[in-house]
Amino acid sequence: MKKITAFFRNSWLAFKGVSLWLNPQAYLTEKIVNPIFRFLFYGFLLAYGYKTMENATVYILANAMLLSTISAFNGVGIIYFSERHQGTLIYTIISPKSKFVVIFQKVLCHIFDALITVTIGVLLAMVIFDFRFTVNIYAALLFISILGTISVSGLGILISSFGLLTRDINMLLSVAESVVFLFSGANFPVKRLPFGLDYVSQILPLSHAVSAIRLVVKGNIFAGLKISCVEILVGLAYFVLSFLLVRFLEHQARAQGNSDLY
Repeated sequence: MKKITAFFRNSWLAFKGVSLWLNPQAYLTEKIVNPIFRFLFYGFLLAYGYKTMENATVYILANAMLLSTISAFNGVGIIYFSERHQGTLIYTIISPKSKFVVIFQKVLCHIFDALITVTIGVLLAMVIFDFRFTVNIYAALLFISILGTISVSGLGILISSFGLLTRDINMLLSVAESVVFLFSGANFPVKRLPFGLDYVSQILPLSHAVSAIRLVVKGNIFAGLKISCVEILVGLAYFVLSFLLVRFLEHQARAQGNSDLY
């Protein structure tokens, strides 16, 4: 029991250590108000572009999920960069604790934090655009959003690991965020991409979640949930890659006598 308590306490402390919002006002602005206004922009743009709400429903809900999960992506993406900047990275390197547990511990609170934003975003989309679904569809949409958040967090920790090799993590995050936006299918079908690029979307987060939303909205809940489970595999793959990359960089740092990975 003490180990479990210590795990969650350390996860909370790691989250507070890299959070950019230290008061309720900053949190509301960064995590709720900003995503909501971005969502409203894309939502009304899509509603106008597709002329009828029936055609725009999937894309509006997909954008609600996409814009909300980006908060997890950006939060996780600066973990190692912030620790190096604050001088605490060395403790992660020399710690005898499993690096897999350490990485998961640092990501956990970011996932829970993003789930709050995702829930608000999806519910807001349903209220503003007056989407009327059955309770089962509502539950399925929230479940898909949760899986999408976990998946994109996996990519975020991988980008964070690459951030150990550069001093400009914002560039990496911006490029990766744009790629996720482009290949997710949240604004247009990925089949419209040039030949071959539609396959790229299959190995990126959120593309399966968007496909699942499309099926769920049409009433095929079971098929949608089945496809959305692929997001777990995608997120796990990125998480494992980040773990291997950190272990490799740790080995290089020890070999070169440079524990701060500069």
